[in-house]
Amino acid sequence: MKYFKVSLLLIIALSVISHLPAIARKTENDQNVKTVLNDTFSDCSTLPELKLEYVRKMGGEDTYNDNLIFHHPKDITVDRQGNIYILDTDNFRIQKLSPDGDFLLRMGKKGRKKGQLHYPVAIDIDPENKLTVYDMGTNRFDLYDTAGKYERSYHIKIIPDVFKYNSDGYLLIPGNSYSGDPTVKIMKEAILDDNENKADLSLLKIVDPGSGSVRNIGRIPDYGTLTANLMLNRIFFAQDKTGNYVAGFHALNRIEKYDPSGRLILKIERPLNFAVKRPVYDSKNHILSMSRVMEGLGIDSENRIWSVTYNRKLKSKEDISISISVNREGLTTKFQTEVDDDYLKTDAFILEVFSEEGELLKRFPIDHFADDMKIFGDRLFIIDRYREMVIHEYRIISSGELK
Repeated sequence: MKYFKVSLLLIIALSVISHLPAIARKTENDQNVKTVLNDTFSDCSTLPELKLEYVRKMGGEDTYNDNLIFHHPKDITVDRQGNIYILDTDNFRIQKLSPDGDFLLRMGKKGRKKGQLHYPVAIDIDPENKLTVYDMGTNRFDLYDTAGKYERSYHIKIIPDVFKYNSDGYLLIPGNSYSGDPTVKIMKEAILDDNENKADLSLLKIVDPGSGSVRNIGRIPDYGTLTANLMLNRIFFAQDKTGNYVAGFHALNRIEKYDPSGRLILKIERPLNFAVKRPVYDSKNHILSMSRVMEGLGIDSENRIWSVTYNRKLKSKEDISISISVNREGLTTKFQTEVDDDYLKTDAFILEVFSEEGELLKRFPIDHFADDMKIFGDRLFIIDRYREMVIHEYRIISSGELK
């Protein structure tokens, strides 16, 4: 067995939120690609027509309902009726909640058979309002109806760690997801041996779940090895109402927008109080070094782009240590985290809002940790996966809704 130790270097300086001046912007156009450099702090905190309302926290040790005590919640989605589905990965279940956050039913149980969960990593609602669960442990997509009944499964020859459906019902997955024979053995050997660079350098893949055909969009930096490209090129992505694809890089100050055909049309940068250094992977000792920039991206009902961005460097007791082990005898990937329970609140993150054209409109401070974010219409969810293991829900209030 080999172990990958992940060292997270968060080189981020403290910035003041309550009295931010407006952002001075510089716009460049090169070969029909617009670049917006929101490069200095100026008055972006006073936009009156946009508010953010805290709604609820789902989960946590202080809850009296065992159905709402999560262990490393990995993903969340919402169906047409507004019901919430939380992928409770290390409890091997999906918890369905009402639009008001009340527990309704449990889906799944531990196992490798169809309709069971071994290592589930992502969920989404398909265009027919079916819940789809992707299990990396079996490389299988399982479909359920919204009453929790298992219906069918399918496979593709790619092993992603996250997916979404696009507006056409195709799978949208990170481009550097492992491709090839869909067997766990081959994937493990590629990662564990790390003897040749097999990583795909596309940014996103659009996959037809029926035929398995693939279309690539964009390109990621090449860090030299399969493992480095898999781990250092983590991205967050979403599709807007006009069919454009937006992706943001976890370890780079970069947000990109592509039109439905896959053509790059917009690059966005925002002001950061630190220099973002090129991520480094020490393949001999399996050590990652990176500056973390963002922890989630989503698009609201007005096509505005939202980003969970680091506001300052984490204190040593706020940070977590994550160890990942992969067993050659089976995909039994385990995350072991060390968390200081006295540090479950923080001011280290902000929510940034950008216009469709890339202009930084506003920042909102938040007082908790963030490991991912999802937006469904005017509902914004932030996942605290490793510390408090909860989901925070917010409501986005635009000008027409303000009282």
